[in-house]
Amino acid sequence: MSHETLRSAWGNEFIRNLKVLGLTVLTIIVMFAGHWYSEGSLVLLSEAAHAVADSAGILMSLLALILVRRWRMNEKKAQTFAYYSLVALLIATIVGVAAGALYRIINPPEIHGLPVIIAAAIGCVLDYSAHRVLHGAHHHDKHRAHRALNFHYLGDIAIDGGGVLSGIIILLWGWMPADPLTSFAAALIMSVITFQLITDPDGKKTVGCTKHTHAENDDREH
Repeated sequence: MSHETLRSAWGNEFIRNLKVLGLTVLTIIVMFAGHWYSEGSLVLLSEAAHAVADSAGILMSLLALILVRRWRMNEKKAQTFAYYSLVALLIATIVGVAAGALYRIINPPEIHGLPVIIAAAIGCVLDYSAHRVLHGAHHHDKHRAHRALNFHYLGDIAIDGGGVLSGIIILLWGWMPADPLTSFAAALIMSVITFQLITDPDGKKTVGCTKHTHAENDDREH
């Protein structure tokens, strides 16, 4: 790969990360606004915390790109640094969300359902947009840190969907434990994602399963 091609790839990934960072900052603003208008939704606060972790992870990825481009750091080492920083941030978020959810299940506060629905729905659109930006990367740009970020946003989309559901339950039936229970479910989803990232950092198992599925489909067609 030529020097010009590497420079172009670096620039494309840097811009891609900036776009995702912008979408994530918007998500944080929407979630905190929804948390305020709902008078204390934990699921929105959980999503805001996760989005903050996402932003920190993106900044780590940008730092890794700068280390490689400007200071000639080994690319694999830079990617590994960004990857495990993202995993650590995800673990910290899971612990905080789970602890808050357990407390709120015992003492659920009165919150408004409609702001939860609106904020979670907007968040779902923003997180899906960020996921699509990351998914649009060329194959050679999809390193460990990129994969970890993608998993982060898939988890965010799941949390947003749960937020919409809990908001509907609270709005229609006034059952307040729906909010912390959704947050606890979100923590479980994030735990599964984190376990996948720790046990399969290079995505070899996922790739292997995908290839096996494609092979089976080809056999059926023939």
